[in-house]
Amino acid sequence: MPKMTKEAFAKLQAKWYAKLAKSGFEDIEELVGSEWHLKSSDTHHCKYDPEVVRGAKQAYFESLRECVASQKFDNKQDKYVMKRLSEGATQKAIAEELRAKGYPCHRQSLPYTIRKYEVRWGIKNYPARKMQPQKGKRK
Repeated sequence: MPKMTKEAFAKLQAKWYAKLAKSGFEDIEELVGSEWHLKSSDTHHCKYDPEVVRGAKQAYFESLRECVASQKFDNKQDKYVMKRLSEGATQKAIAEELRAKGYPCHRQSLPYTIRKYEVRWGIKNYPARKMQPQKGKRK
């Protein structure tokens, strides 16, 4: 098959885009200048907007700080975990700090402690299967 010229391709493309538009098809991309870009809906834009993400994280950590200051804990280790988390420390760093203090801890066990308090304080909800480690199950 011979190569198509740019003009012939543009003519064929315009013909097919006209057929698509006539049928009610809406493309997820739009031509801006000479480049194709994804159209973004409001929800898509909002979901990944840095300001929205930053605001949600800020509200989460503020809630954590308030609860850490006013709520009771099951033990000192849990209080330390939640206090450090509310300060923005990573789970890996918290696990290393606990081990350095002599507490037995692994970073993979921390999410269960964190979830326990998030649910207790009404910050987040998790399904029951996410609240306890799955014994003997490997991913």
